[in-house]
Order: sequence, then structure tokens, then C-alpha cells
Amino acid sequence: MDSDNRLTSPPSSKERSQSDIAGAEHQVIDVLMLARALWRGKYFILLCTAIGLTLGIRNLTNYAPVYEARMVVSPLGGIQTSSSLGSSGIQGIAKTSGLSELLGKTGEATVFDRLRYAIGSINLVQELDQNEDIIRRTSPDSWDSEKGVWIRPTGLRFETEQKIKAALHLRLWQHPTAESFAEFLKSAIVIKEEKDAPFYSITYRNADREKAGLFLQKIFYAADAFLRDQDRLRALEKKTYIEKRLEEVSLLDHKMLMLSLLAQTEQRLMLLQSDLTYSANIIEPVFVASAPTSPNILKDVGVVLMAWFLASIGITIVFFLIKLG
Repeated sequence: MDSDNRLTSPPSSKERSQSDIAGAEHQVIDVLMLARALWRGKYFILLCTAIGLTLGIRNLTNYAPVYEARMVVSPLGGIQTSSSLGSSGIQGIAKTSGLSELLGKTGEATVFDRLRYAIGSINLVQELDQNEDIIRRTSPDSWDSEKGVWIRPTGLRFETEQKIKAALHLRLWQHPTAESFAEFLKSAIVIKEEKDAPFYSITYRNADREKAGLFLQKIFYAADAFLRDQDRLRALEKKTYIEKRLEEVSLLDHKMLMLSLLAQTEQRLMLLQSDLTYSANIIEPVFVASAPTSPNILKDVGVVLMAWFLASIGITIVFFLIKLG
């Protein structure tokens, strides 16, 4: 019995302290070995750090300052119209008569939501290109006006990149199209909600200060007019349909519904003729900063330098562990 108790009894405090001391010594030995490994690889670490510093400095020297054009708007939900029957009365009659589709769906996207989508849509770009030749005017250096063709880049670096892309099945160079210009607009025109107010800022950057402001203004007003024309056309089609149905219906309630909807449509068409902006109120017109943007030293240099430094340490530790194993 006594022998069993001795076998199962917990270790004494002296034994535990000796075990802790041995573990601590083992940890110290591991840290010292790791420190020696890093010291042996100091030249590799210094080389990688120097490469990171060089790349960071290159980022600074290659930085192209741009001017930011900015405007602030307050979204509009669309044109509101009224009726003598009231909203609930129209909905009730339309539901019983099977004409609910004339009222539209509840919860539809606002005009401003549609504006955000329209900026960067192929339809808008095609309309702008047809009216103002915007694709060629935006890229004049890439267009040969004498031959009437796009200029394909040349050079060893470009051809090498094209071969690599072809091997990786990536998209090769192609001249600007409505699709590529629409993708450019999606990334270049930034719409962001303001933090402390129910407003949105719309920004665009360009190396030319004058072009930055003119381009942002052109795209916003073109998209706004594009939506206005869409809704005007839809309202005209709706008006034609209502007038046709008005001649066919005989019930008094249905005629009252048609007359009310016709009055709303006429009111909407009248308001659509306004020169005011359709999708948003202009809180702050287009303004271009007087000074160009500056490089972010912490991001352009510090991040690259730290990445190379940490990568060199990681590689050194991996080689140490492989050798140790």
C-alpha cells in the first residue's frame, strides 16, 4: 500500500522547481540559438532590407501627383406627384381592377441609386461617345488621327508583357472600347457617403487640374440627363398606354383611376422638363484642389521596407529550423 502511494503521489515542490528551471533553461537555449541564427543571416537580412528600401524610394520617385476634383450632393428619391383620389384610393381601385402594374413597384431603387449604377454603364458611355466622341477625346495620345486607327504600344517591355499574359491566358492589349471605358469610369469616379451628414461626395483624380474638374462635371451631368431622358420616355409610353385604356374602359371607377393616373403622368412630364438636376441636389459644386496629392511615405516606403525585412527574418528562421531538424 505504501509503495502504491509513493508511486501515485504528486511531485514535491523541489522536483517541480527543478523541472521549471530545466524548462526555462531550455527556452533560453532556444532563444539564444534563434538569435545566433539571425546573426548568421544578418547579411541576407540587410540585403533584403536594402532591396525593400530601394523599392520604396523608387515608389516615391515614380509617384505621379494628381489633382482631385470633388463635389457634394444630396440624393433625391425622384419626382413626387399628387392625385385627387389619394394614394390609398388609387392603390385600392388599381388592385381590384388588375391595373396595379401602372403604379410601379414599392421599394424601387431611387434615382440616385440608378445614378450610381449609370456612371460606369455601357449605355451611358455609348451615348457619350456618339454625341461627344468621349473615348478618343479622353485618350488623344493613343489615337492616330491621320490613319484613323488606335496606336498599339511597342517596345521590348510591352511585347514581353504580352507574351507572359498570353502564356497565362490573361487579357491582351486592345484598343479602348465602350466596355473598357465603362470599367474605367466605375473605378475612377468614386461616390462615398459622408460621415456626419446625409450627403455624398463624388470625386475624380487626374494629372491635369483643369481636366479633372471638367471631366467630373461632364460625367455627372451626362448621367443625370441620361436618367431624366429614360424616365421621360417611360412616362410618354405610360401616357400613351393610359390614353388607350381610357377609351376602352366603361366602369366609372376605372375611368376615375385612368384619369387620375393620366393627371399624375402629365404632372411628371411637366416636372421632367425642368433644368434642375434630377438625381441629386448640388450641395457643393465641382471644386478642384489647388495643390496636387502627395505620396504617402509610410505606405509607399515603410510598408515595402517592413515587408522585405520581415520576409528576410522569416526565411532565415525557416532555414534554421530545416537545418536544426
